[in-house]
Amino acid sequence: MDMTSSRREPHVHYVALSRVRSLQGLFVLNLSADKIHISDNVRQEMAALRTCRKLPISLYLPPVQQASTSPLQITFLNVRSLHSHIDLVRHDRILSNSQINMFCESRVNQTDAPNMYDICNYSVIHYPSFSNTNQRSPYGISV
Repeated sequence: MDMTSSRREPHVHYVALSRVRSLQGLFVLNLSADKIHISDNVRQEMAALRTCRKLPISLYLPPVQQASTSPLQITFLNVRSLHSHIDLVRHDRILSNSQINMFCESRVNQTDAPNMYDICNYSVIHYPSFSNTNQRSPYGISV
């Protein structure tokens, strides 16, 4: 990928690099910081995100035993391949204390064994994404 350009279009380099599907055989030529142009709107937004709109990070650890009067707890997680992480999901303390767990980008495939995603004390519903190739689709939802 040759980044030689005298054009000063905002985000052209980002767009070019975002199209890359594999690092194998990728060579980036003639890329330098002075050639990268960022729009003023993006600069302002990033400055605001780094200062006045910065949110504190907090960690929520639910109690191990929940009282029956506790509110409904729902967890939403981008798992990026549930088939690769199902054992971690089964043993995660936070997920096991939630009544409903939702996983996006699950890469669940219709050909997966029906009990492959069983989690003790949960019913599992899958919404696989279909792919016309032999690879798993990067999409799909499991609840």
